[in-house]
Amino acid sequence: VEVSVDYERVSAFAFRTLRDTDRYTFLDRGLGPNFGDYDVLSIRSDIFTPAPGLRLTPGVIVQRQGEGGNLREPIKLLQGQPAIFLGVTETTYRFELAGRYQPNRHVWITWSVGENFVRDAGHSLGSTRSDFSAVVEARFGLDLPRRISR
Repeated sequence: VEVSVDYERVSAFAFRTLRDTDRYTFLDRGLGPNFGDYDVLSIRSDIFTPAPGLRLTPGVIVQRQGEGGNLREPIKLLQGQPAIFLGVTETTYRFELAGRYQPNRHVWITWSVGENFVRDAGHSLGSTRSDFSAVVEARFGLDLPRRISR
């Protein structure tokens, strides 16, 4: 069993500047994350099961998102505001079960299924939302010869 704890915090002013020539965007996309004004705490545990090639990863993720996350909003409107969690903070709690099954080196499947519970959804006080989400990815690797012998 392995346990991991990750924390990330990004200010509302990250990837922004008052000078248009110094903007941290290219084609109107951020060079870092495409939004700011958030923090994320994730706690996960990798469980290596007795079944060969199977790993289960239950986890809990908590994300808080302020209203200053839109990088396309001019920074001049944000001057004098706190550096993080502008406006109403939307909080998401995700409980997930992720995993990976790799029976051999050429084939594997990964998945993440879980429920998201959102408090103050859409930055509206008292609004709640919950939704189920799942992502499944299957891959196949192929070894090709690096050179042809004659």
